Amino acid sequence: MVSADNLPFDVLPLIFANVPGGKDLLSVALVSKSFNGAATPLIYGSITINVSVTKKLTKRAQSPFQTLLDRKDLDKFPRKLTITAVPLDRGRVSERFHIVLAMALPKLVNLSSFVFDAHLTVSFLPALLSNLATPSQLKELSLLADNLNPQQAKLLLHIGHRTKLDRGGSLQKLSLRSPSTCVLGVLPEWIERNRASMTSLSIKDSPSITSGFIQLLLGYTRYLTHLSLTQCPNLNHWLLMKTLETLPGLIKLQLAIFTYSPSPGATYQLTCLKHLSLHFMGSLPADSTPKLKATLSGFLAFFATCTLESFMLESMDQIVLPVETVKDWSSCLFGSLRRFNIVGVTILPDSLELLCRRTKLLEQICLDFEPEMKARSSLLLRALSKSESLQTITDSFDFRYHHHQGAPGQPTRFTRPEVETIFAQISTLKRIINAGRCWVRSSECSLKAQVCRHRRESSLT
Repeated sequence: MVSADNLPFDVLPLIFANVPGGKDLLSVALVSKSFNGAATPLIYGSITINVSVTKKLTKRAQSPFQTLLDRKDLDKFPRKLTITAVPLDRGRVSERFHIVLAMALPKLVNLSSFVFDAHLTVSFLPALLSNLATPSQLKELSLLADNLNPQQAKLLLHIGHRTKLDRGGSLQKLSLRSPSTCVLGVLPEWIERNRASMTSLSIKDSPSITSGFIQLLLGYTRYLTHLSLTQCPNLNHWLLMKTLETLPGLIKLQLAIFTYSPSPGATYQLTCLKHLSLHFMGSLPADSTPKLKATLSGFLAFFATCTLESFMLESMDQIVLPVETVKDWSSCLFGSLRRFNIVGVTILPDSLELLCRRTKLLEQICLDFEPEMKARSSLLLRALSKSESLQTITDSFDFRYHHHQGAPGQPTRFTRPEVETIFAQISTLKRIINAGRCWVRSSECSLKAQVCRHRRESSLT
């Protein structure tokens, strides 16, 4: 008879990979020596230091980095390190934690991903940069780089590319938030050193960055497949769109748009694009619907021949999506669409019905469920029922909460009878995510819904 104790050891990691992290995985490691040997690489494979963890890192709780220094057999396991908070000692950054982390980083030879996104009044990151150059397997780097001076920024040049002779480099994904002017000064050379391997670039919260600077960077990244430029108000989105012609293999694009203006005309097509996110950050004056139509139609011209799988449209100010725009987009853009998310945008029932009719593969839709929408909920349900493959409906409140760590106001919560009515009218629907709850269609009865009270973990995009 086969039991858990006499299973082949190679099978155990495959099983434990499905066990949630935290206490459950730690409990598994305490069962036996074989279980401990299979669970330990998973426990130390991804280390996250967040607010809840820092509260436990007192004098009684040992830092995981101290454990890595004490047990040299563990330093080969960490592959991802995420720091979003650091422990404090009498209001200051814990010097003990800082020193131990700096000592452990060079020993993590298989570290492939490093994320630092901690808001600090003092510069904590510079002391770690020289040690980040040691892990030769580092592929993904995400930094909150707002406190780096010229000398510290130059340390970034040693991250990614291995030797002075090897200009190919190894850094594949780079994400910078609030980069200082010193970081922007070394960024072209840094990307140029990793030009042969760089496939993803993200820059966020950089008011000083310009379209000419982005054009310079993209000249070194011909293999780029993912590009995200958000909260960069000095970027001219039409000049940027022309620059994207140098990236024929671009698959995912995320842009923040601060002005509404007509397009000068599209001279090429992004035929490989699969995922598109447009965030309209500028305020829209009254009676400016023509400008909105012109801007949306201008973007359509660049994506008319691509086969989008996911599309997100977000607006800082509540706007109404023009019916004419929906007609133009649904006729040539939504044939392959599977996920459609609109946040801060009102779509009329007639437009929604047209979209659902023409997007035969639509599986997920995210909408604004405002209180006033209940007055026309029957029209919206009738529109959604026209979809042939819709499986998930998501409230944009949950979308904002998941992606922006909070959302303004209070959500419009569905009652159980309302959920049952939605399931009854949309036969293909499997789940509804609303007000922090996930209602799931029961297998026993098509009109019954089960409530999952925990917030989802998977990304909506």
